[in-house]
Amino acid sequence: MKRFISILLLFISAGILIKINGQIDYQVKIYELYSAADDSDGSGNEDPTWKLRIEDNDGSGWTNSSCYHTSHPYNNWYSVDELLYSRTNCGATVLYTEMECWEEDGCGSNCDYNSGWTCLNNDDGKAPAGSSNGTFGSSGSFLFTIDDPCQWNEYEISIIGEVNNGVPASYKAKVWVNWEPNGGIDPGIISGDQIICSGVNPTQLSSVDDGTAGNATYGGHFSYQWQQDIGCTGAFSDIAGADFQTYSPGALTQSTCFRRKTISNNCSDVFSNSVTITVESPSVAPTLLTPSSSTICAVGTVDLTVSGGSLGTGASWELYSSSCGGTLIASSVTGVFSGINISQTEDFFVLARGNCNTTNCASTTVTLEIPSTAPTSLTATNDTLCSAGDIDFTVVGGSIGTGAIWELFSGSCSGTPITTSSNGTFSNVMISSSETYYVRANGNCNTSTCTSIDILVATNSTSPSEIIVTDTVICDGDFTTLTVNGGTLGTIAEWVWHTDSCNSNSIGTGNSIVVSPSTTTNYFVRSESICGNTNCANDSVIVIPNYIELDSLSVDTIWNPVDSIWEFQDTVCPNTDVDLFAHFVGTLPLNYNITWYEGACGSVIVGVGDSIRVNPDTTTTYFARMIGTCGFSTCKSITIETLPGSIAATYMTASNNNFCTGGSTILTINDGNLGPGAQWTWYEGSCGGPIIGFGSSITVTPSSTTMYYARSTGGGCGTTPCVSILINTYDLNVYQVPYDSLCSSNTLILDGGFPLGGTYSGTGVNNGLFDPLIAGVGSHSITYTYTDGNNCTDAATETIVVLQNNPDPLNINSTAYEICNGNSATIYLDTTNTLIAGRDWVWYENACGTGGILDSTQNDTDSLFIGTDTLLDVDILLVSPSTTTNYYVRSEGGECPPSACIGVTIDVYTLETHVSEFSDICGTATPYYNLDGGSPSGGTYSGSGVTNNIFYPDVAGPGTHEITYTYTLGPCVANDIETISVTESPLTLYSSNEVETCAEGGLMIHIHALNGNGFYNYEWSDGTLGTPLTYAEEGTYSVLVSDANNCYSLLDSITIDSDLKCIEMPNTFTPNSDGLNDNWVLDFSTYESAELIVFNKWGNRVFESLSTTSISWDGNNIEGASLPAATYYYVIKLTPLNGDPIEQTGPITILR
Repeated sequence: MKRFISILLLFISAGILIKINGQIDYQVKIYELYSAADDSDGSGNEDPTWKLRIEDNDGSGWTNSSCYHTSHPYNNWYSVDELLYSRTNCGATVLYTEMECWEEDGCGSNCDYNSGWTCLNNDDGKAPAGSSNGTFGSSGSFLFTIDDPCQWNEYEISIIGEVNNGVPASYKAKVWVNWEPNGGIDPGIISGDQIICSGVNPTQLSSVDDGTAGNATYGGHFSYQWQQDIGCTGAFSDIAGADFQTYSPGALTQSTCFRRKTISNNCSDVFSNSVTITVESPSVAPTLLTPSSSTICAVGTVDLTVSGGSLGTGASWELYSSSCGGTLIASSVTGVFSGINISQTEDFFVLARGNCNTTNCASTTVTLEIPSTAPTSLTATNDTLCSAGDIDFTVVGGSIGTGAIWELFSGSCSGTPITTSSNGTFSNVMISSSETYYVRANGNCNTSTCTSIDILVATNSTSPSEIIVTDTVICDGDFTTLTVNGGTLGTIAEWVWHTDSCNSNSIGTGNSIVVSPSTTTNYFVRSESICGNTNCANDSVIVIPNYIELDSLSVDTIWNPVDSIWEFQDTVCPNTDVDLFAHFVGTLPLNYNITWYEGACGSVIVGVGDSIRVNPDTTTTYFARMIGTCGFSTCKSITIETLPGSIAATYMTASNNNFCTGGSTILTINDGNLGPGAQWTWYEGSCGGPIIGFGSSITVTPSSTTMYYARSTGGGCGTTPCVSILINTYDLNVYQVPYDSLCSSNTLILDGGFPLGGTYSGTGVNNGLFDPLIAGVGSHSITYTYTDGNNCTDAATETIVVLQNNPDPLNINSTAYEICNGNSATIYLDTTNTLIAGRDWVWYENACGTGGILDSTQNDTDSLFIGTDTLLDVDILLVSPSTTTNYYVRSEGGECPPSACIGVTIDVYTLETHVSEFSDICGTATPYYNLDGGSPSGGTYSGSGVTNNIFYPDVAGPGTHEITYTYTLGPCVANDIETISVTESPLTLYSSNEVETCAEGGLMIHIHALNGNGFYNYEWSDGTLGTPLTYAEEGTYSVLVSDANNCYSLLDSITIDSDLKCIEMPNTFTPNSDGLNDNWVLDFSTYESAELIVFNKWGNRVFESLSTTSISWDGNNIEGASLPAATYYYVIKLTPLNGDPIEQTGPITILR
C-alpha cells in the first residue's frame, strides 16, 4: 500500500492523533531515495546525500539512518531497501519523519558525516533551505495502522531545499512499514459442547474470549469466519455468512465440530478451539418381523428376525405377544430372537426403544398345524377302457392335515398333476391313454407317500387296406401266400382270416397265411379284439385247370362233282389253300390255346386256334398241341401231299425303274419254280392282258409309265398268281416365266424356271443372279436349263430389258441456314447435279418421299446472287418456314424408283422474352444488385443506372427507370421492358462519439437513425455490423443503415483523429511456464515514457514499472513471490513525444 504523506498530514494537522490500546509490533525500512537538484558540477549526474530520522507517537524517540550518498541520474529513484529499526509491544499508530539533504559537488564517493560535513567544494542544494550541517527538517508524518497489517506498506516523504541556479532542490524518500498485533493474532475462545437428537436445533455457540477480531482498537483489520466439520473428520470448511462472535447452527443430522477463524487481508488465519455437537440418531421402525418358520406342525420353538429399520442411540429391539407393547417376551440389540416357544397359534410384535424415540411395531403370526397321513389304496370305476373316456377315482384310507388336499398325479408320485380333491373323490377324470395314477395328501405340515392304480386304455385296431397275394392266379395244386397290408392291431387284437365272407368260419390267424385252393376262392381278413372287429379286406385267388390232350388232326373236305362225293384235301397242287382242324373232348380251358407248327412239334409256328389255313408248295407235315398257363399237351400231326406243278414267283426286278421316255430296261423273274410243261408269260397293263413275251427276263421300251406282269402258265396244275413291277418314264417340259424391265441399280435373283433346280445363263448372269450394271442398259437373253435325275435335259429362253436409274443429287445448299420467323431462304442445287431426260428434281418438306411435295424442277438454268458471288445454272427453291424445317430433294420419273435423297435443315427462331417485375427501391444508398428474372436466361440488361447487368440506385437517382432485357439467338433479337422506381429514403442519420477504456470499447461511434420503421441494420465501411462501432481508429468511416421496410440511407465522412483513440491493452495472461503467454508484455516504445502500477482487489500494490516503455510482467509481486490467479487492476500513464500525457485504468487477469 502506497500512501502520500501530503494527504495523511491533513489528519495530523487537524490534531487527530490516534493511539491504539492494543499493543503492536512494527518494523521500518528505507526503501528508495530520490533527488532533483541543480547539477552544478556539470557532470550530468547528481551527487546527493540524505540522512533521515523517524520516531513514533508512543515515545520511541528518534532513530537516525545512515548517511546515504550516491552519484545518480537526475530525477530518478535510488534503491536502498535497508531496515531502519523494529519495535515491539507498543501503542504506536503514527510515525514522524525528518530529513537532511544536500548536493555534495566534487566530494567523490561517500560523504564523511562524522567529520564535520565538510567537502572540497561548497555544498549546495541544502535541505532544509538555509540550514547548516546537522540540521534536520520535517519531511512529514503518517498514520500507518490505518493500513493492513502483516504486509509492507509504502509511504513517500519529501523535503524542499534551497534554490540554486533558479531551481529549488527536491529530495524524497520511500519508507516501508510492516506491523501486526503484539504477540501474534489471538483467535479467542468459544464454547458450546452439547448432545442432541438428529434434526433438532442445537443451542447457540458462544464466545468466551473475542480475541483480536473483537478488539476495536485494531481498526477493523480482522474479522471472524465460522467453520464446520461434518462428522468431525478434521476437514473444516467455511460457513457462508457466519462472521459474528457467536453462531447458531441449524438442525443437525450427524455429529459436527465447529471452530471460529480469525481472518485478515494479509495475516495468516488463526483458529479458536473447537466445540463438538454430538448428534444421537433416532430409531427407524422395522418393516418386517420374520419367523424361521411361519407354521410348525408340533409344539416347539422358532427364531424371529427383525428386517428393515434401525436402532438409534441407546436403543434395542423389544418383542411382544398379543399386541404392540402387550406382553414383553424378550429384547435384542441384534434383531434376532432365538428359541421362542410356540404352543399355540400366536401373534408377535417388535419395536425399537431408545434415547430419542420409540418406533411403531412390525408383526407376524406363527401357526401351529396338523400333519396328513398316507392313503392305503386308490380305486377306479373302470380300470380298462376301449377308448378315451371319463372315470372316477376314490381314495381309500389316510387323512388330510391342516391346509392339505388329496393330489392326483399320472406317471409317478409327484409326476404330472391331474387334479385335487378335499373329499378323496376325483370325478370325471379324462383318460386318453394307459397310465398309472398316484394319489397323496399334501398340506402345510407334510406330503404323504403315494398309493397307485393302473388304468388300461385299449387301443382300437384300424382296418386293413388290402391283401397282398404272392400269386393271384395259380394252377390247381399250387400254393400262394396271403399277407395283410395296411391297418394296425389294437390292444389284445389279432388278424383273423376267412373264406367266402367276412363272417364265415376262420381258416387261420396272423399277419400272413399259405393257401392251396382247388378252385377260385375269395379270402377275407380283419382285426378281432375285446374292443370289437374292424372291416375286412378281401382278394381272390384264381385257380387255373390243367391242359386237355388233343384227340386228332384232320383236313377239310371238298366236293368232287365227278364222283359226287366229299373228298379229303390231303393231296393238292403247290400253293393250294388247305384248312386243317384239331379235335378234343370238352371245353377249351381258360388261358389255353391250340398252337400249330410246320416241320416238327415246337418248331416254326404257323398258326393258333382249333383250325388254320395253309398253302404248301411242297409235301409238308403239320403239328398241333394245347398250350396254356399250366403246361401243354403232346403233339398230334397231319401230312399234306403236293402234286408236281409250278410255284408262283414272289417278285421281279428291273435294270432301271426310272428313265427318260425312249429308254429301255430289262425285267427279270427272281424266284418261283416252273413245273413240268410250264413257262413264264409276260403281260403289259394287267395280269392276263396283252402278252409281250416269254421267259425269265425280257427287255421293254415303254413310251410312258407302264405296269408289267408275269406268271407261270401251262403244266399239270395250271397258271400261278402274277407278280408285277412299275416302270416310270419321264417327259421333260422346261418353262421360263417372262421378265419385267429392270433398273440398272437393282440386282435380280433369277427365278421362274420350271421344273425347279435348273441353271441360268446369259450376259450379266452369275450363280443365279443378274447384275444389270455388268449387262448394261439394253435387252439381254436369259436361258434356263434343267436336267432331271435320269439325266434328261431341256432349256427355255426369255429376254430382260435393263433401264437407266434416276441419278442421285450430289450437293444441296442454302443462302441461309438460320432465319427468323417470317423470313425466307433459297435452297439450291448447283451444276454438279444432272438429270436424265424425262426425269424431275422433286422437293419435299420434313420427310423425303413421305413429306409434303413443294415443287419439281428440270435442270433449271436460274442465276442466284449470294453476296458478291453469282451462281449460274442452278435449280432453286424459295422457302419461308415458320419453324425449324428439314428440306429434301431427289430425282423421280420413268419406270425406275426415285433416287436417294439429300437434305438441308433451316433453323427458324421464334423469340419471345420476358422479364419479371422489379421491386421498388427506397433510398439511393440501397446496395447495387444483380438484375435477374429475364427469360430465357442469358440475355443482357440495359437502362439508366445499369452496368454489366448490375443496377446502381445511386447512379440512376430518384425516379422511375426503364430496364430493358435483350435476348439474342442467332440472327434474332427480342426485348422486354420493366421499370424500377427509386424513391428518397425517409431515414435521417447523425453520429456521436463516445470514448471509453479500451477494455470497455475504446472510442465508440454511435449512429442515430430517425424516421425509419422497425429494426435497423448497420453496415460499416470496415465490415463491422451494428452500432455503436467500437475501438474506432484514426480515419474516415461511413455507415449504411436500413430499416424494416428495406429503406437505405448512407452516412459518410465520419472522421476520427488520433486525439480520440484509447490505449489497447491485453487483459489476460497465463504465467504457468508453458512458453505460451507467460508474461504480460506491453510495448510503448512510440511514447516518451510509461509508468504502470498494478493493484490487487484490496488496493495493495503488487507490481510497478516506472522507468521503461517496454514492460514485461511475469505475474510475481514486488517481493518476487508468485501471485494467485485473480483479477488485478492497473493504472497506466503514457507521455507522448508530442501532446499531453494519457492516463487509463483497467483490469488484468492472471490465469494459471
